[in-house]
Amino acid sequence: SEAGRARLRREGAQPGEAFAAQPAQIVDRFVMDGAGDARAVRGVDSGGALRRLAALRDAGGKPWLSGAELAAAEALRADWERAQAGLVRGSDWRAPPNGASARAANGQEQAMAARCDAGRRSAQKLARLAPALRRVVERACLYEDGLEALERAEGWPARSGKVALKLGLAQLAAG
Repeated sequence: SEAGRARLRREGAQPGEAFAAQPAQIVDRFVMDGAGDARAVRGVDSGGALRRLAALRDAGGKPWLSGAELAAAEALRADWERAQAGLVRGSDWRAPPNGASARAANGQEQAMAARCDAGRRSAQKLARLAPALRRVVERACLYEDGLEALERAEGWPARSGKVALKLGLAQLAAG
């Protein structure tokens, strides 16, 4: 069951990461710190779903999805993740205003505007899809559900989710 899989992910995680590892795999990444130096951190693997999609192959061993379809999935995922990001609460008294007046937009207002813009872009992309294709793209690319679980939930025949996903991503790439 899903609860059992979540428990296995918690038990297999490093100390202190049990519940963070439940929805997604925790991996090592490198980020730039304030001084411009790269340092290792641990965080959620946000590219797992797209790597699985890129690994899909047809009967001849060729990639199932084209580069444009994968790029459309990556762009949708990036906008969706930006829209999901939270903001730091409180005020940054050290940050000066960006404009000439004291009422100029500060960093948090710009971050909120970027978050809203990303949410609007992802919603517009998904709105262009037919409802069934939208559900497939959302569940496979955004919520990282497997295609088999999607097919069962929709009552579709086996391996039909792969075709529906390709149609949805092709429509996203074309639009």
